[in-house]
Amino acid sequence: MKHLLTAFVAALVLGTPVLAEETHTLKLSTFLPSGNVMVKEFERWGAELAEKSDGRLTLEIFNAAQMGPPPQQYDLVRTGVADISYALHGFTPGRFPLVEIAYLPNLFGSAEQGSRALSAMVPDYLADEHRGTRLLYIVAAPPIGILSKDVRIDSADALEGLRIRHPGSVIAASLTAAGAVPAAVPPAEMGDALNKGVIDGIATTVEAADAFNFADMIGYKNDLNIGTGTFSLVMNPDSYAALPEDLQKLIDDTTGAAASARIGRIYDTSEAQAWSQHQDHIEIVSMPEEETARLNATLEDFANGMIADLDAKGHPASAFYRDLKAALE
Repeated sequence: MKHLLTAFVAALVLGTPVLAEETHTLKLSTFLPSGNVMVKEFERWGAELAEKSDGRLTLEIFNAAQMGPPPQQYDLVRTGVADISYALHGFTPGRFPLVEIAYLPNLFGSAEQGSRALSAMVPDYLADEHRGTRLLYIVAAPPIGILSKDVRIDSADALEGLRIRHPGSVIAASLTAAGAVPAAVPPAEMGDALNKGVIDGIATTVEAADAFNFADMIGYKNDLNIGTGTFSLVMNPDSYAALPEDLQKLIDDTTGAAASARIGRIYDTSEAQAWSQHQDHIEIVSMPEEETARLNATLEDFANGMIADLDAKGHPASAFYRDLKAALE
């Protein structure tokens, strides 16, 4: 106490102010509900940032779309309303044309594999697609099947006319190519729409069904790989620039490609855990081999057409697709 008093008096005599270290709180927005695996991850990350900064850097998490609806999550950061957000690319069709290629069917075998491959594409392709923000990491969800309450999809023709909720325009187009009718339903309304028969199925994961509280009503899971969803954790550049260099480094050290791969593993583990909790009432439905081959040929034709169309619009889609598949090997 004597030493502190001496320092304070000396500061007054010398005209030097005595200041506490400045603290920074970053607002993180997500459309995901509380209890979701990524909300838990953000809570863990916030605790890590606070601990490693001695309390100088903290996160304030706004989940369940408190700061804005799902399609606005990216722009909340770009315009500075939020400092950080976790955005699903599929909510803004056409805005991330190269990222949307990752939504094509039969591309990724797991969330970790897809996340690693997408991270490899960031320097040459994807950082530019996220211009206006600082891309902290990009993540792929596990491969998506079709979950239904009463409908068994056991042939390519069984998809004809089915109303399927989708997580983005590419999967919607894939479903259309397969003969289904894509339906746009907000995440929070998926279970109610399925229960009331407004839709016949949902292209999603069991983990997502569990997070949005409708897994208990699922009767069937088709084992198709109809595509995936992709997410980006983005930060407002001004919010990043306002941090001292050591806190910027802390953000950098706890995000990036390594974090992306780790979160991919978290998604894969969460999907396996959700499946173990609900497998007693969900039947996996497989198509005969010849039916799967017929459907996949249709989906491959769609994928090739989509990439050719993007090339024609001036996007390096073929190069991106080639490099993305090479990163998967």
